[in-house]
Amino acid sequence: MSTADEVSIALEEVTGALPGGGEVRRGQRSMALEIAEAIDTEHHLVIQAGTGTGKTLAYLIPAILSGRRTVIATWSKALQDQMERSDLPMLLEHLDKTFSHAVLKGWDNYVCHERLDQIRAPGRQQPLEGLVDGSDDTQVDSILEWAESSVSGDRADLPFEPTPATWSSVSVGTDDCIGLSECPFASECRPARARQRARDADICITNHHLYAVDVALNGMLLDHPDHPHELVVFDEAHQLEEVFTASFGFQLTVGRFRWLARLARPALKQADLAAELDDGATRFSTWLADNPDRRLVADSCSDLDPVLGLAETRIDRVLVAVRKAVRDIAHSSDDSATQRERRRLTRLLNAGSTLIGDVRFARGLLRKPTEHTSIGQAEVGDEHLAWVERSGTRMVLRVAPIEVGPRLASDLWPLRTAVLTSATLPINLPARLALPKPDTSTVDSPFDYETQSLLYCPTHIPSPSEDEPGWSAAMLTELEFLIHAGGGRTLALFTSWRRLQAAVATIRPLVPYRILEQGDLPARTLLEEFAADESSCLFATRSFWQGIDVPGPSLGLVVIDRIPFPRPDEHLTRAWRDRAGLDGWGAVDLPLGALRLAQGVGRLIRSRTDHGVAAVLDPRLSAARYSGALLAALPPMRRTSDPEEAATFLGSLFS
Repeated sequence: MSTADEVSIALEEVTGALPGGGEVRRGQRSMALEIAEAIDTEHHLVIQAGTGTGKTLAYLIPAILSGRRTVIATWSKALQDQMERSDLPMLLEHLDKTFSHAVLKGWDNYVCHERLDQIRAPGRQQPLEGLVDGSDDTQVDSILEWAESSVSGDRADLPFEPTPATWSSVSVGTDDCIGLSECPFASECRPARARQRARDADICITNHHLYAVDVALNGMLLDHPDHPHELVVFDEAHQLEEVFTASFGFQLTVGRFRWLARLARPALKQADLAAELDDGATRFSTWLADNPDRRLVADSCSDLDPVLGLAETRIDRVLVAVRKAVRDIAHSSDDSATQRERRRLTRLLNAGSTLIGDVRFARGLLRKPTEHTSIGQAEVGDEHLAWVERSGTRMVLRVAPIEVGPRLASDLWPLRTAVLTSATLPINLPARLALPKPDTSTVDSPFDYETQSLLYCPTHIPSPSEDEPGWSAAMLTELEFLIHAGGGRTLALFTSWRRLQAAVATIRPLVPYRILEQGDLPARTLLEEFAADESSCLFATRSFWQGIDVPGPSLGLVVIDRIPFPRPDEHLTRAWRDRAGLDGWGAVDLPLGALRLAQGVGRLIRSRTDHGVAAVLDPRLSAARYSGALLAALPPMRRTSDPEEAATFLGSLFS
């Protein structure tokens, strides 16, 4: 039997066993067969598969039947959970092929028994000194009790949602872990067990970030030395460049310096060293506040170098003191208190070593090439970018490679077959990732977009590029009109926090429907509230443009304020544009804008029974010379510029 026949038969059997009895979709079969051929021929494949195709089964079945060890890397946790709890158990039951599977999450998704032992230390009155401020004692005690019987130690299995500070009190990241060789709880280590299961599994499910870390570590994270994975499937592959860029770089934050000071205070019992670190954090915080959104260029950062230089000196002093304390404690009695002190010192040494390495790299990046001591360092200014960025309410110093393609071309693509898939993929993705000569394909969505949906773009309002105040006022008027026409049921997506907040303030008093605002509640709770209250509206920004799935009558209208082109001050995008040359905007901004627009519009139709209007309140989508490229990225929806036609369509949905 051929591979194609085997995959087709398996797909029929599996879909037929779905609740209610399913049928194989034409696009799903086509996608599964193309992936099977790519695996057989060891050719990389980039396949855009529209919403509703059934991508997950289309790549899981040929991967499992191939017998090759496979890693599936996704961007969203929801997709990982779906495969772990639903798809893979179902395939185990109905496929005539045995296989093992495991899910690998980040180290800090699991409770740390060494940290719990520190918290349980005799005489503890509050959570262990040196942990994140704001930890909830009651939640910590509940986690201590839960950890006694939990098999997984996974945060997702907790019966309640701990605060971020609380969870940081009972878990560690890889930088903070003291290491299995030092830890007396190594045999109980939940993340180590999860990592071992992932290395041994035939099918490993993980996220893009951990896969990028694995690439950086030359396979040490995901691969058993005798059994490396032969196939990787990147779902939600449109996120890959962004994730690899972030993962191959780092951030210098005030919190990292403060955290080191908190660790140093109880571990070294030298208040002066901790105070010096706190002072260094304050100086760095002041510099960040004085330089918002600044791009850092070599030879022009004389004001930052002394700040980082002072921090480096003080971290080095701490490390010297830690090493001395480790030597001293080696001659002490080996009781439980001494063991705890040794582990505190090890954690402090690990965190300090990582931080001082990043500080030194950042300083080297900003010096003249002639001052570097090696050719590799001399090139670093051309390969990396450093800038100040706002992250929530904080300012951070980000350092990232300008291009990830060269690294992937040497450390990933030659080693295994790769399948990249998503509902929306930028046409230049293979080039940007340096993916060599991939096969490419497109599988259309099974949804009837021309019947189920309408794309509305008003042409009677100003363009935001020509009359920002006039457009802003007209956009809000259009938004109010559409919400009334649709009876609420609106997901309004904004390209900036400022416009989001202005829209909430303006629209709330004008409509009789509940307005949910991003930031008022945790994201998952917001979506649950939005789905449960059919007439409610959800106003949100960047993180809600993708990965949001609200099928049914609660969502009949998606409104996008303007075409989501990258902002001119997005430093990494600007660097890409500069490298692209004369047509930098067309090579970088236009594909990114089209991708983000398609992601936002894609929130509307999530099932065969969904109907609704996608409204883009930016007339450039109809009138600009580049509008064709934007429209080509969207589903084949019927289009109108007539507000009354849009209102009539909305009114017909729920009348």
